[in-house]
Amino acid sequence: MIIRLDKILWKFFTVIAALSLMVLVGCPTYVDVTPPDQVKEESLKDQGPPESKESAPQMELPSPPEGDSSGEAVPPAGDGGNEARGTGLSDRIGPYGISNPSAWSPNPRGTMLDSPADLPDQPREMPDQHAILWDNPEAATVERAASVDPSQVENENPLRRQSANQPSGSMNRLRDPQGKEFPEELGPVSAIPLPAPISAMPLPDKEVSHTTGSDGLVPEAMDATNTSDSTSGNESGTISIPQRVQSSRIAASSKTSSAVDQAKINEMIQRNGPIFVGWNKPKVAFLFTGELNGYIEPCGCAGLDNQKGGLSRRFSLIKQLRAEGWPVVLLDVGGQVKRFGPQAEIKFRHIIESFVTLGYHAVSLGPNDLRLEVLPLAAELENKNPFLSANVALGGFDSGFTRRFTVLEAGGYRIGVTAVLGDEHHKGLTNSIDVQAVHMVSAIEEIVPQMHSANCDICILLAHASPDQSTALAKRFPVFDFVVTAGGFDEPPTEMTHVEGTKTRLIEVGQKGMYVSVVGIFDDPQMPVRYNRVPLDARFPGTQEMLAMMVKYQKDLQTLGLDGLQVKPAPRGDGGRFAGTSTCVDCHMEAAEVFEQTTHAHAFDTLVNLDPPRTHDPECISCHVTGWNFQKYFPYTTGYLSQEKTPQMLHNGCENCHGPGLDHVTAENRANELSATVLERYRAALRLKIAENEGNKPGQKTDGAVVRMCIECHDQDNSPEFDFQEYWTDVEHQGKE
Repeated sequence: MIIRLDKILWKFFTVIAALSLMVLVGCPTYVDVTPPDQVKEESLKDQGPPESKESAPQMELPSPPEGDSSGEAVPPAGDGGNEARGTGLSDRIGPYGISNPSAWSPNPRGTMLDSPADLPDQPREMPDQHAILWDNPEAATVERAASVDPSQVENENPLRRQSANQPSGSMNRLRDPQGKEFPEELGPVSAIPLPAPISAMPLPDKEVSHTTGSDGLVPEAMDATNTSDSTSGNESGTISIPQRVQSSRIAASSKTSSAVDQAKINEMIQRNGPIFVGWNKPKVAFLFTGELNGYIEPCGCAGLDNQKGGLSRRFSLIKQLRAEGWPVVLLDVGGQVKRFGPQAEIKFRHIIESFVTLGYHAVSLGPNDLRLEVLPLAAELENKNPFLSANVALGGFDSGFTRRFTVLEAGGYRIGVTAVLGDEHHKGLTNSIDVQAVHMVSAIEEIVPQMHSANCDICILLAHASPDQSTALAKRFPVFDFVVTAGGFDEPPTEMTHVEGTKTRLIEVGQKGMYVSVVGIFDDPQMPVRYNRVPLDARFPGTQEMLAMMVKYQKDLQTLGLDGLQVKPAPRGDGGRFAGTSTCVDCHMEAAEVFEQTTHAHAFDTLVNLDPPRTHDPECISCHVTGWNFQKYFPYTTGYLSQEKTPQMLHNGCENCHGPGLDHVTAENRANELSATVLERYRAALRLKIAENEGNKPGQKTDGAVVRMCIECHDQDNSPEFDFQEYWTDVEHQGKE
């Protein structure tokens, strides 16, 4: 027998090479070293809610959660919330500042509860860590995500509609180009020449036009952007504005929508007051808006007639004033959004595009606006770009993407307009776009002489600052006839405020787009300036232009889906899991019959029947399905994901009030294994008890657990007429049956 040494060596090296390759590529082992309890735990997590009591899987009951009591996901013990512990911050903070729920595992499940001491006394509620950075302006810039890959969506990515001339690069800077320190307080009044008082101004009637000024230059006049409207004259279906009498009959032209009937107008007058009482057509009308805060339309869940606001009603007002021949100047103090993330980006884009359609002459920038991708939109809009700011520049002050001031012509007046962002808002403005800022006082000192050199008859300052700061600016720079301020209450005052020691009038715009503050200039020595806050209520019908915008907006949300919008499920802090209302029906039949007659049982249908449907809008979905955080707009693990994936979670189900019920169902299906005491503890965890005189009105127990839960959805924005004690009679059900 001949021993072939070469073959033996070849086989030896072949085996060694194979073993090395297995090590390098991570060849899986076939030795099961997973603890049995963990295997059981993971297999149970993959199982969905039981279809009925008989078919429910035999799941392990959870161990009691530890920590706080808010009901939401929390980091492991010892984690300071934003500090990395165990995993890096980038592992736990997802795109747009949304926490990554998979980076921690709160309240491990799978431990049997074999004694009453192991059960919580009541459902635990834990503070919301999942979306806390979503609402934190300073932390919102942590790890901004790149846009969603267009290849992952069927249509064009709505976040990336950019023109070819979009500037690239990022300065991420916040500085005064002149090297000045930002003083904390406003200094003494500067000696600045003042224009003639309004009452002495000439009053020839001209169309609105504007010129733009920057860095001391006033270019030649530009054509007004959308300053006229296709609706002209007093067409059929239009109710005229009476001369010098109360004028509350403004309705849209029949070309855009049906007119509001007189009964509806009278109801709105009775509720919110008349408008333009004693007004005839002014020489020029300034419409001041701002701090929309994302409320592009009223919710409508409790009836649109009960709510004010919406861009569609704003457009209706503007169209009617133009149809009556009013020279209208549209100015916005900024603050279009209040949240962050892809949905806010999409919403901001549609708002600004709507402003261009409406014909806005100048739009200032609020701090939340500047944390979005404003520069690409400004570049895309080109000569229709409405952004204006004396002390904040997109792409730097030399880029031309932000006008420092503008000069308009309307009613025979030359109107100088500039804007500033309050110094307290500068912090945290550095993000993925170019933002350059200077102190607001130094900026105004530079701009005012230029406005005066342009022979402006009326000077206006849009100040995205507090009313106190805006008042201080008015005293420092008495050249301004009107200072329009942000930072006021939801409803603006019924009158302008005269700033002591100046000719300046301070104007507030309110919040959430519920009002338009209108100032009219008249050829009337006795009353040359008049003011009216206009409530955008049901006397103003919707318009086709804004309906088209809403269709596009909802289509964009549908195109991206929850994944593209960075809306990810997160576990509740108490570990609770949802089963779906259909699971409750097996045992609670009489309660289910009552529930079926309520609007809660058909809540999702409301979104389906809207025009356009809102079935893909997280801000709407949250209160119309089961298993979401109502105010933060994200789903909990095992909550609603879509009509196709989780049909059992449609509508506002039992568990939205009583709490997640899957563990209770599992316990009932294992009743023969658990003591009566343990079963009762799980049942009691889902019971609700209304306190004596509990409610949301003055004199009632407003801190009751049930009413506090109800107003998560029935809040002032979405359900302003909500009365807990009255509404409860429609949904009342007692006991198990």
